[in-house]
Amino acid sequence: MRPLAFSSVLAVAVLLPVAASVHGVAGPAIVMFYGDTLSKPVYLVVDIPRLGIVDRPTTPGDVAESELAGRPHVSFTAYWHHPTWERYLADPDLMATLRPEQGSQHGRIYPPTAGRPAILLSTPPRLSTNPRAAPPVPIPPDSRGFEWRGSLSEERWKMIEPLVRPR
Repeated sequence: MRPLAFSSVLAVAVLLPVAASVHGVAGPAIVMFYGDTLSKPVYLVVDIPRLGIVDRPTTPGDVAESELAGRPHVSFTAYWHHPTWERYLADPDLMATLRPEQGSQHGRIYPPTAGRPAILLSTPPRLSTNPRAAPPVPIPPDSRGFEWRGSLSEERWKMIEPLVRPR
């Protein structure tokens, strides 16, 4: 499927079989990829659980800070299913107003480099039962603030790479 441009929003749909996700919840309604290598945010709104970025890394491990130093990365924010996000899904112009700090989960994806696998850092999601508000999770100020850490399998990286490729 070709990416669709809606004003300043790039909505990308990855149509793959649905997979289970964290805590038995269907998954996020929206994931925003953003950062220095992207000229504008990329929004994913279809089949997010299949990518495996909102779950613990497929190969959890202790990622040393020295492995991340100077390595480029793309940040992401997940907006977990909640009535709050329904209006954003219905209106691409409104979706473009989402800010990372509103999200329920945050992470970074470090692309693979020579001899080093892709790395995923993530906070666990904060799921809300409050129908009025989806409480945001603070964005960690540096890589040490991400609780979930590990390498991404080559298969997962191949699914994610087209979304985070510099544009």
